[in-house]
Amino acid sequence: SLCPSLCPKSRYACPQVLFDILRYHGKCFSASFWARVFDSVIFPIFDHVRAEVTDTTTFTDDRRRTDEDKWLYETCTKCLQHLVDLFCHFFPVVNSTMGRLLDLLGGFIHRTHQSLAAVGVAALVRLIAEAGPQLSDEHWVATMQVLRSSANDTMPAVSELVWAAPGGQASVSSIEYDATGSPQALRDWSLAEGLGGRRLAVVQCRAAVQLLLVQAAGELYARHCRRLPSPAVVVVLDVLRGVSTHARVVDGDMELRRLLAQKQAADGVEDYKALPDPPLMKLENEASHSYLSV
Repeated sequence: SLCPSLCPKSRYACPQVLFDILRYHGKCFSASFWARVFDSVIFPIFDHVRAEVTDTTTFTDDRRRTDEDKWLYETCTKCLQHLVDLFCHFFPVVNSTMGRLLDLLGGFIHRTHQSLAAVGVAALVRLIAEAGPQLSDEHWVATMQVLRSSANDTMPAVSELVWAAPGGQASVSSIEYDATGSPQALRDWSLAEGLGGRRLAVVQCRAAVQLLLVQAAGELYARHCRRLPSPAVVVVLDVLRGVSTHARVVDGDMELRRLLAQKQAADGVEDYKALPDPPLMKLENEASHSYLSV
């Protein structure tokens, strides 16, 4: 597995040697043998990351988090690049494992860890860029569905930073009225620390991931628009419209913006950790522009 206890030289050299061997001898492998290689050798490489890595929203000191993020980004980026390159090189033989590969990349994107999510998005773009000419209509739709599910699962829940969910058990401080005039219970937590601070970090992370997904969708359409089957184009449009609509609703909620700004100021949230006002304007603009460009 991608074990952080290895010395730096081994950490970088071992995956390189493994993928070099597979690339050199892969022409001799049958489809069934390749399936065993992926299941028993390649995919388990990422088990440590998927099972044990600490999310950015948990309690870790800054130095450890910085070291871990650097290791994750550099090592995972290289390994996923090798994996994607290998998959595309032997695509006619290994394409039956594409579903597993997409699941792996989607797992990275869904994490509330910005470095891992960025690695996953970059690998997905690399996969489509290299394998695009070989993809069938079914492959295209499956690939675009990863963008759709990732976009749906990473919608930043800005309102939950301020308002408690109906019927929830979270402590509340008072009752306010939202943009529709409905009474809502205000969260009784600090956005500068503890659970509230971690939720704010999650929202920041998801907004950043959504921006990456929007940029990826726009880039992929611009590069492969002539190859994309109609169902895949519809998925791209759905992704961009969904992200844009959600961001526009958040940015247009003046009461939410007022309460969020007040709470961040009252809790002493540092500028680099605070959501701007409007909270998702950059995301809204990018998604709307990409949607109109498709």
